[in-house]
This record gives sequence, structure tokens and C-alpha cells, in this order.
Amino acid sequence: METDIPRQFSRPRQQRTKGFNVKFLRQFPQPSSKKARPFPISEEEFASHKKGRLEDLLLAHNLKSTDQNHSRSMSPEIRDPKTLCPFCDRIFPADPSPKLVLLLETALNHSYRDPRPNNALGRKALLGVYITMCTRHVFEQKLLPEAITSGWPTFIDWSSVGPRVEAMRGPLESIIRDPGRQVIYGREETEVHLEDMLVAGPRMECVFWQEVVEELEASGSRHVGGIAGQFSTFEKAQPGYYGELGFMIMIKTLYRMFPDNIIDADTVQPFTLREFLGRILVPEVGMRLIMQDMGLDDNDPTSKQKAIGVLRASVKYGVSMFEDNDNLNVNM
Repeated sequence: METDIPRQFSRPRQQRTKGFNVKFLRQFPQPSSKKARPFPISEEEFASHKKGRLEDLLLAHNLKSTDQNHSRSMSPEIRDPKTLCPFCDRIFPADPSPKLVLLLETALNHSYRDPRPNNALGRKALLGVYITMCTRHVFEQKLLPEAITSGWPTFIDWSSVGPRVEAMRGPLESIIRDPGRQVIYGREETEVHLEDMLVAGPRMECVFWQEVVEELEASGSRHVGGIAGQFSTFEKAQPGYYGELGFMIMIKTLYRMFPDNIIDADTVQPFTLREFLGRILVPEVGMRLIMQDMGLDDNDPTSKQKAIGVLRASVKYGVSMFEDNDNLNVNM
């Protein structure tokens, strides 16, 4: 069924191509072409939107139906509608990526006119039609410039990540095989305290294992059954700005380096080997890669702290910038 598409978003049928509307692209210049994919949503990225036109955009992991005729709050400042997102009325990036342009075109093709006092070019559609596009333009307008200012990469040579991880076999295997002290699940079961467990050794020197020890000591044995799920928190298992794609390359490389049949399962308790690789070694690898990127000294404790700071701060950027399905041809 034909939709009522305004002149600025429409083109004659004979001119329709796989590309974007030529007139609309003049409003939003595009760089080189690239296939688009939806980006995950972050609560922090959308928190500020609740005061404006995006108040109905709930978290992607908890989407709910909302009244399509819900009340809209007007922006206190009237802007040129050509600079606004036609759906959420917020500022649209002046130089959108090809991915964002394609997401926008897709949303426009499933929308209809909804001019508003603060956006004469406004459009309306179901939540699922435009949520990924709005998430993406928030990322490009806010998070991407902050990442560039921080010096985080916008391009990574993914073909080199696997070999770089393999070159870390020595220190990574030491963390796996070091028995250290047996993990204690709660003070009520032993007189061994946390400070007694943090002894010298490759595993106890691993910051990410230290975090596990601290949480385990506080959790008590009643929580041991769900310990894997408890520690599989999103941010703690992420390799910083290497994102989801980096995580997948790292974990697959680690699986090849340390298969189940060569590692004693008792040495990685309370995890299975795969859980240990994902929860402990992936962020360890991410930290070491970031240290290499920053030219930091592996043997300097302050260098590790700097790299961990970058790793933690760049998680949201990495997840949005480098999805695990962004490059299916990566040599892993």
C-alpha cells in the first residue's frame, strides 16, 4: 500500500535504486559505502531522551508496546528540521556514516508523515522500525566523537588480532595452570581470608582473577551454584574498545590454544574452562592488546592500571562500533 511520503523523502518510481534518496543525501552527506547493521541499545545512551521525543524508546532488551498517540513534549528550541532526526526530533549527525544512512532510509520507507510544530519534516512509525536507527545516530552524535577525542581506534586490523593473542600463550597459560590458593566461597567456611589468598603467582597477579576472588569471598557457598551466571556480566567480560567482534576472535583463538583435553578442569574452579577463558582471559587479553596499542611497558604495574582504565571506559564504544557480525570475512 502506498504511503503518504513527502516530496523531500520521495522520488519517482523510475529513479528508485538501491541507493539512498539523492535529495535527502544532500541534506546528510555520506562517506564511502558500507553495509549497515543495527546496533545494540544502551540505557545510558538513551537516558536523556526520556525528556524529549524518545520517551517511548524503552531499552532494547525490554521493549514494550506503547500508545502510538502518546503525548509529545516539544523541544524548547526550534531548529532547522533538515538538521533533525525525523523520528525523535533530536540533532542528526552532520556527516552520517553509510550504515546510518541505510538505517534511516529503511525506517523512512516504513513510515508516514507526522509534521510537528518543532519538526515540519517529522515522520511516524512503529517503535521497532526506527529504534536501531535512533540508537545509531545517538552513538554517532555523542559517543563516537568522545571516542575519537580519547584516541580510541575507529579501525582495527582484525586479521592481526588472532596472531597477537597466540603470541601471548606463555603468560596466559601461566594464569590457567597456576593453582595459587583454592578459592574459598565464604568466610563462614574457613579462616582463610582474602588477604591470605592474594599470594604471588601469575593467577593472583591477574586483576580479573582478583576481582573474582573478592566476589567469591563475599558471596558465600550458597551462591556457588549460580556463580558462572553471576560473573558473566556484560562489561566485566568485554575487551574494551575491541568490542563484540574482538571478543569473538579472542574467545575462538583461546579455544584453539587451550582445548579441554589439555587443561585440568580442577585448576579453573569454580568455572568450566570455557567460562574461565571468557571471564578471566578475554579481558586479560584485551588489557594486553590495549597496552600494546598504547606502547606501554608490560612489566610496569601502572601501565596495567592505565590499560584497564581504558578497557573499562571504552566498553560501550566497542560494543557499538564493532559488532560480532560486522565483518564475517575476518580470518579467525
